[in-house]
Amino acid sequence: MTPHHWERILWTTKDRVLHSRNHRWAYVLVFAPVRADGPAGQEESVRALRSFIAALYPALIVNNP
Repeated sequence: MTPHHWERILWTTKDRVLHSRNHRWAYVLVFAPVRADGPAGQEESVRALRSFIAALYPALIVNNP
């Protein structure tokens, strides 16, 4: 797992050439509506998203040998 595009490309290339592995990559997008309360509404939405992502993240991670 990496947040860096070129690191992912290098890992994928190395594993394909040296180990005949073909990784599957997924991108997850989450969004939330922002109330018209100005910055306070935006901060509330960001807090809700962070909480949701923190709860979702463990379910998305799979440890493959």
